[in-house]
Parts: sequence; C-alpha cells; structure tokens
Amino acid sequence: MQKSYLIDTNVLLYDPDSFQQFQDNQVIIPLGVIRELDKFKREMNEVGRNARTAIRLIDALRLKGNLSEGIKTDDGGIIRVVRNGSDDSHHVDMEILEIAKKLNSPGLPCIVVTKDINLRIQCDVIGIAAEDYETGLVDIFNEIYTGYQKIDVAGDQIDVFRHKGQIPLPVLPDGNFSANQYIHMTNPEGDKAIGRVNSDCNLIIPLIRSPREMGAVQPKNMEQNFFMDALLDDNIHLVTVAGKAGSGKTLLSVAAGFYLTVECHRYMKLLVSRPVFPLGKDLGFLPGTIDEKISPWMRPIVDAFDFIADHQPSKRAKPSRGKEKSDEPRKTDGKKLMEDSGKVEVEPLVYIRGRSIHRQFLIVDECQNLTPLEIKTIVTRAGPGTKVVLTGDIYQIDSPFLDTMSNGLSYVIGRMRGQKLYAHISLEKGVRSPLSDLAASLL
Repeated sequence: MQKSYLIDTNVLLYDPDSFQQFQDNQVIIPLGVIRELDKFKREMNEVGRNARTAIRLIDALRLKGNLSEGIKTDDGGIIRVVRNGSDDSHHVDMEILEIAKKLNSPGLPCIVVTKDINLRIQCDVIGIAAEDYETGLVDIFNEIYTGYQKIDVAGDQIDVFRHKGQIPLPVLPDGNFSANQYIHMTNPEGDKAIGRVNSDCNLIIPLIRSPREMGAVQPKNMEQNFFMDALLDDNIHLVTVAGKAGSGKTLLSVAAGFYLTVECHRYMKLLVSRPVFPLGKDLGFLPGTIDEKISPWMRPIVDAFDFIADHQPSKRAKPSRGKEKSDEPRKTDGKKLMEDSGKVEVEPLVYIRGRSIHRQFLIVDECQNLTPLEIKTIVTRAGPGTKVVLTGDIYQIDSPFLDTMSNGLSYVIGRMRGQKLYAHISLEKGVRSPLSDLAASLL
C-alpha cells in the first residue's frame, strides 16, 4: 500500500537528498520547511551547505512539472510541496501537524518523518504516525561491534599460534568473524593470547607490537594493543576507534602517526583535523590570523603533542657532571616538536572539501559530531598511500542533528565492517587518570 511521508526540515538538513529516498510512495514537503531552509542556507557550515543543496535539488524538480500538483519520480513515487491554507505564519511544527491531519486517511496514511523527538511525541498524542529518518542509521545495540571477540580454543592451539605465528580460524556454531577483527583466545588450561583475523578471514595472525621508538606512548591494555596494531599495519587504510573520554584515542593516533611519518618516513605528512563544536555557549568570532582563530579548537591535538614531546627518549635531560642520570623527562613544547618536524599540519575540517590527499596519515578527531555525508566527503579525499584514522565517542555528541545511531562514526562502523582495508576497535577503559575514568563512567 502506498503511503504519504511528510518531511521535516531537520531531515533535509541531515540528508539533502532524503526526499528522494522513499521509492514509490508520496513525499510531502510543507512550504514552511522551504522557508526554514532559506534561513539556514546562509550558515557557513555543513548545515548551511546541506540547506543550499536541498533547495537546489527541490528547485531542479520544477523543470519536470508543478511542485504543488506533484512530480513523479523514477521509482513511481510523487513529490509535492504543500501549503497549509492561506496562513503559514505560525510555527513550522504546527504547520506540519495540521497538514498531516488533513492528508491522513485509511487508504493513504500520512507519516511524519522527523529527527525532532518532541514533534514525534506531539504526533503520537494526536494520532499521527511519526518516524525517525532511518537511512544511514545503525542499530547501536545490535550492529555496532567492538572490533574484537573472545573465543575458546583447543588446548594446544595457543602454543601452535606462538610457535608458528598463525592458526586456522576456528569454525564456531555462532561464529561470525570479520576481516581484521581482533581475537582474544583462551584455552581450557587458562592460557591466553591475542591476535587478529587476517584479511581473507581464514587465519588468526599475531599483532604488530608497538616499537620502542615511540617512548612512553605505549598501549596500556588489550584494546589499546589492538588499536596500535591497526595503526601500524600498512595494509589497513581506514581505522575507526570509539571510546569514552580518556581512553587514549587521540594520543595513540597522534603518536603512531608521528612515528610513521617523521621517524619511519612512510608518509609525507601527518594531517590532523577535527570539527569545530564549542562546549557550552559559543564565544563568537575570534580575532587574529587563521592559525590564531583555530588554535583553541585544536588545543586537544597540541596537548597530545605536548605529551609526546615531553616523553621522547631523545629529549630526556642529560645528567650534570657528578650527578646520576635522571629518568625524569625534560619539558618540551609540543608546538615546537610539530614545527621542527616540518611534517605535521593541524587544520579544521572546513578546508578538506575538494582536496586530494596523497601519502598522508590523516587523523580526524571527534567524528561523532559529523554526519554520514561529511564522513564520506573526508574518506573519499584519500589518495594513494594515505591512511585515515577516525576517532570519537558516540555517546558524547554535541551536534543537535545527530545521535548515537545517525552520527558519521557509527555509520562508517556499520558500513565498513568486514572490508579488507578496514579495522575498528572500541576502547572501553580510561587511562588518563583514575578521576577521569571515574567521571567518564559515572557522570
């Protein structure tokens, strides 16, 4: 049975092409939604860009017919722009509710599609069906996987694994292994070992260990060892990591990228970026040059370099004459380390569109605040020899248009699982400090 789907503004701001995703059904766009898009189109961010894109796509439909009468789609559906009588000056949510009530009928039910929870509640109260926009959504409880699995193996398998450096991937009744999935093995005697499923999904292979040249930045738990392996493996071109605050996502990414770029020369440049979202009330426009403007937003990246610089083996203080050698690290500026290397760039995501990034180690921090479209834009910038690392906490989202299921990081994890060039790991333990771990767990 054909249905009518009434689209809210926030759906078009999330996915500008959303009104063309309903196959052979009827899609209704209230005129008030068009007016709201006009307000957003002036914003110089992804929301404004999506508003402008949605307006252009809807405008292109006018070449095929009259929008108020309805335009047929290639899938057999109809797209209409509807006006609510003569008075459209009131709130858009009220206009959506009134249009939905008028169009709703047993033969052609009208369903409001919105990412606004309050509007869905209002629809339920007055008897109108309402849904979230589900294209690109991931079932966070069933689809997002941790990137590793615990399995039981035969008594001699761990010894064989340590001796030969590989064992066949066991066939388990409920086993559903993915390429580059990490494995925690235990045998009946209580022996344990960790490894990774190879890209062909037929062997468990050893991990790449963190090199001593990385100094004090070493994995502190099993999950961090998994993450370091993914960062150091040249055959894995896309890595995602999800974890709570203080779990080591940014520090390990930056440390591995710096080591591979500056020490090993595997990449020409280390490029680090993150979206710009303030915590609390925005301070407004900042004075100064571009570097001075973005400096506050990129401070977490500089903090990571401060730690690396402070703990580099080559930067340890030399003992004075007559004194014993000190194990205390010498204070070194992270910014100076970045500048001296000549291979580190930190920039906001706004400048990445349209670029082609070759042979670089690209880290994008706080990806839970990006939409699936933004994530696609970033990953498709990767040229030959480039490695992309996406980090974030899917339970710490600042964008009003995203949630744990619809954000870009969850989208990538759900879509890329099982690909030979991809690996994911979830970091569940905080390592920043006991207080940080306690706060992340309880507050």
